[in-house]
Amino acid sequence: MWGGAPSRSPVDLVVRCDSLNQVVERDAGDLTISVEAGMTLAMLQRELASHDQFLPVDPSYPESATLGGIVATADSGSLRQGYGGVRDMLLGIEFVRHDGQRSRAGGKVVKNVAGYDLMKLFTGAYGTLGLISRLTWRVYPIPECWRTLAIAGELDDLHTLTRQVLNSPLTPIAWDWIVTPSDLFPDAAGKPWILGRFASVAASTAAQVNAVIDQSAAQNLTVQVFQDDEEGELWRQVNGAIAPLSAPENPPSENDIHIKCAVISTDVAEFLTLVLELVPEAIAQLRSGSGLGKIYIPSAHQPGVETLINLRNFCQEHQGFLSILDGPQSLKKQLDPWGYLGQGKSMAIALRQKFDPHQLINPNCFIA
Repeated sequence: MWGGAPSRSPVDLVVRCDSLNQVVERDAGDLTISVEAGMTLAMLQRELASHDQFLPVDPSYPESATLGGIVATADSGSLRQGYGGVRDMLLGIEFVRHDGQRSRAGGKVVKNVAGYDLMKLFTGAYGTLGLISRLTWRVYPIPECWRTLAIAGELDDLHTLTRQVLNSPLTPIAWDWIVTPSDLFPDAAGKPWILGRFASVAASTAAQVNAVIDQSAAQNLTVQVFQDDEEGELWRQVNGAIAPLSAPENPPSENDIHIKCAVISTDVAEFLTLVLELVPEAIAQLRSGSGLGKIYIPSAHQPGVETLINLRNFCQEHQGFLSILDGPQSLKKQLDPWGYLGQGKSMAIALRQKFDPHQLINPNCFIA
């Protein structure tokens, strides 16, 4: 379970939303759709694909993640670079309050989003403010052509290339720093590398990819281009390495550690170097534009609390944070999952008190 451990044990009631999985209303011409929150992202993407549209998020566990869960955890993934985060695509929300009453906010179309902006408030609240039941999304046309570049080389050269690309007219929809097992990209074994993704009409995608290849050559960087089925499979492999899927014959270990973190974007490479120094077996993925990302540490290589504190201190010293989403309960008892929250903590607690005064919903999962 992502977040803090429940403050009451055993939990009184578990609510499943699997059956809340229907399309409520859609307007393909207006690029909007309203759905129930228990629908999985995979189900929504299949529905949207019939109109050549998609929702540009790539969260952990994309086949099983529900839309309500994606909103609750703000897990937008790499496509945030090109399309913005979950809160930027959410137009309307319906939720059930602590007293069982339904409330709504937002609207059904981009030009008619009225009332309090509860969409942003519920995004990333880990379900502590209410039970999300219905969502209205802004969706996008599926790009004609997708290409991904895997780029390896010296850190300084990768950093230079990143500055050039992100400060240029080029428009990557994803530009991530990656640390993964060596068999995924042998040229980058044991060090950070870059994964850049472009998607648009064919001519534009090709021109942008060629421009990055030329810039990479000038920095003596190694580039491998992925397209068509290879391109999608590469991203599935990377996402699967960061958030391994469980199976009946291979259940996840309760000692696996899943971390959400961020640093100022210019310090991402330095942070990943520290991660590899302290936990060589870690797998990580951080966005170059926002500095936000995830780290996965397999149970066989569980670090000590002091190591995680050192990583958290680096993040906080570089305008970021480090949160323990999931891991052994013994770890969460020794190390606060959320870390320092600054002046925002008192406001978050006050909001929680207003929305759920008796702390009935996900008690202690997020901050309070």
